[in-house]
Amino acid sequence: LVGEIFGLVSFGAIFGMVNLVGQVGAGAGPFGVGFLHDQTGGYSVPFTVTAGLTYLAAFVILFARPPVPATLTPTER
Repeated sequence: LVGEIFGLVSFGAIFGMVNLVGQVGAGAGPFGVGFLHDQTGGYSVPFTVTAGLTYLAAFVILFARPPVPATLTPTER
């Protein structure tokens, strides 16, 4: 998907950044859930926050548009 949207020229750098952000989130998530559990004494608040963030992400995805294919000139075909 990253290659389709951004092309192959910068694929390595962009894919690395996407993975970095994902790994930071995967690492910080359990700490955040643990912190909220310690503060509230249960899991209802952490799960509610997680569900809210998931719904927010799904809402943002609704605005994603497919990449516009580049038009080729007759000499490039």
